[in-house]
Amino acid sequence: MSDIIRNDQELRRIEEIEILRQAGINPYPSTFEKTHSAQEILTEFTDETAQNFLQVAVAGRIMAL
Repeated sequence: MSDIIRNDQELRRIEEIEILRQAGINPYPSTFEKTHSAQEILTEFTDETAQNFLQVAVAGRIMAL
């Protein structure tokens, strides 16, 4: 079996994952708490309501750009 050769970017990502784990953070949690739905943001976000959307966590897939 051959050894895997990793580039600098891959090594840095592995290092960052280890830092998170040492801090007690699971880098790949099995759950995710979303704060808003995409539809809610689309319908309710305006310049006047921007304060309500300072921290937003949404989940989903990008289906098209």
